[in-house]
Formats: sequence, structure tokens, C-alpha cells
Amino acid sequence: MLLSTQRIELPSWAFRGADVRADDPNAAARRPRAMSPVARGPYEVLADAAVVHHFTGTAPCVGLPFPCDATADYADIACHATELGLTVSSLYVTVGSRGGTACDLSHPQRMVRQQALDNLMNAVKAADELGVERMVVRLGSEARYAGLAEMQARDERLVSALRAVYQQLPPGTSLAVEEFSTGTRHWEGEALWRHTLALCEQLGDNAGLLVDTSIDYNDDAPPLAELAICDRLAGLIVAGPIQGCVEASAVPSSRFGVFSTLADAFSSGVVGPELLVTLASGVNQQPGVVGLMESVLAIQHLSVQVSQADPAQLRQALQSDLDDEQSVGALLDGCEREVSAELFALRHRLGVDSEPIAAYDRASRARYQQT
Repeated sequence: MLLSTQRIELPSWAFRGADVRADDPNAAARRPRAMSPVARGPYEVLADAAVVHHFTGTAPCVGLPFPCDATADYADIACHATELGLTVSSLYVTVGSRGGTACDLSHPQRMVRQQALDNLMNAVKAADELGVERMVVRLGSEARYAGLAEMQARDERLVSALRAVYQQLPPGTSLAVEEFSTGTRHWEGEALWRHTLALCEQLGDNAGLLVDTSIDYNDDAPPLAELAICDRLAGLIVAGPIQGCVEASAVPSSRFGVFSTLADAFSSGVVGPELLVTLASGVNQQPGVVGLMESVLAIQHLSVQVSQADPAQLRQALQSDLDDEQSVGALLDGCEREVSAELFALRHRLGVDSEPIAAYDRASRARYQQT
């Protein structure tokens, strides 16, 4: 059952504010000083993640970017995570020419390609020591030329490099490919996600597509059910809902987006509950534990709504020619009365307080009074 075994992954950059991404280690330094302290290294991230998981019960996984959270002893990080009741589930590494860095696996210059490949091979070693279940390669290529022959050559170089990485993955670790390019292949009339899917199919059965549902794909959004059926859906990234989304009166567009994603992925039954849902920082989310707890609880709340909704009505609402947000919104309101009881029972099964935010506040006050 999804709700009993749901796992939400908290990437380390989610603890550092809304504008901090896995490929931008200096973004935190550009933020104005926050009211609450921001986790700086992987050990502090794990400490904060343990608090979130302790009070919510559904966030046992942590994703670390490489080399932003590089350390001399990854095995010690994995051991420390286990002691806290967590697992380091993913290692994220970015390749491409984004942000002025020349680290492109498909670059015509051999030295640039080798630099990117060496970075990935070092990430493979770190993934082995951490014991992660997946290594996420974030592809971002913004080539200034798009001749057909050159694009084919770039693809061949990219596949060759990724195949070398794929063959070196430790046992039990899969390869997830996330594409965040700005559409350099759309001129060929092919949706970008289909190109990345074809790339995964060339690598092997243990390679899949990581879909960032917080990106506006317009009409080229990858169909989650189709990826699930062909067993190429490696995970989902969902935007952290706007604060207050836990309640039924939350911002409709935020509820609609996350609910539709979860419904599309899980309502058909093709996707198993082991699929990781990675929480991306919301646009209004402040760094710190409370903001992440609110987002985790919001996803938990919407997951209960998915389970409570009538499957036939859900499919009809998602496929309706009418305004999808209005159709799904009506469905959400219809099952809202059942959600509170289910959430209470779920949190009882998970062994957490029925009101996690209030429990966290009580624990914080008690600890403050003891010091």
C-alpha cells in the first residue's frame, strides 16, 4: 500500500533555501542571512533530515549532490545516516555546459569530455561507498550549434560516456537520467524527454528517467503512466507545495499540480510504492526544518486524497476536456472529509504524533527550557 510504505526523499539543497540547486554550490552564499540557521554540510543535513523524518514518518531518504557535498569518508556518512534512521538514497551529479562550466560529456573537445567523465567516475566511487540505490545524472547541454551531423555526433559521444559509467555502477545501484536542457533538440520535432528515454534504453534495463514535475513542459510533458508501464520511471521530483497547503483551503494551483502528479503516477497501480518522490524546494519555502515538514505533510495529505478518490472518477477528471484544475479540485473537495481520519490512522501506524508540527514545537520548547 502506498501510504504505508511511502518514501519522500529530501535532497540536501532543499534544506538550504528555494534557489539552491544541486549544481550550484555557491547559491547559499548569495542568499541574505536567514532567521533560522541553514545546514552547511552533509552531516548537518542528515541531522535536520532526521528531525523531519522523526515527526512525519515518511521522509527516511536523503539525496546528496556531488561534488558539492564531497567529503573524505563517504562510508562514514552512510554509517551516520543509518544511526539516525535514514538512508542516503541518491547521489546527484550534474554534467553539461551550464553556468559557464565546461563539463560536457558530448563536447567536441576530448579534454572537456574527459574532465566530465572523470567527475562521473569519482561520483560512482562515492555512490559505492554511500550504498545509494540510484545515481542521478543531470544532463544540461546548451550547444550553440545544431547541425544534424553534429547533433548525431554529440549523441554518440554522450551515449559512449554514459555507457562507461553505467558499466561501472556498483551492484544494486541504478542510473537515473534527468534532462534539464533548454530545448536544443526541439527543432527536430522531438520532445526532449523522448530523446532522453531513448538514451536510457540504449544503456540497459537499469537506467530510467527522473522526471522533474516542477518544470513547465507545456505540451511536451512526459506521461508518467507510459514511463511506468515500460519500467523507465526512475523517480519523481515534485515542487514543495506553498506553505499552508496541508489544509483544504490551500492555494488551488499548488494542490492541483502535486495531486495530479501523484494521481498520474500511482492511481493506475503500475508504479510500486518503492518509487522515490523527491521534494524540491518551493518558491516560498524558507530554509529550515519547519518549512520542509510542512511540505512533507502536504504531500502526505495529498497522497491520502489520491487513495480516497474513486479511481474511475479520478481517471475521468485527469482526462477531462474541461478545466482540469476545476475537475480535480471538485474531486479533492469531495473526499476531504475522509482524509483527517485516514491521516490519524496512518500516523498512528507510523508511530508519529497526529499533529507533527505541534509535536515539534512542544519538543523544541521543552529542549529550550532544559538549556
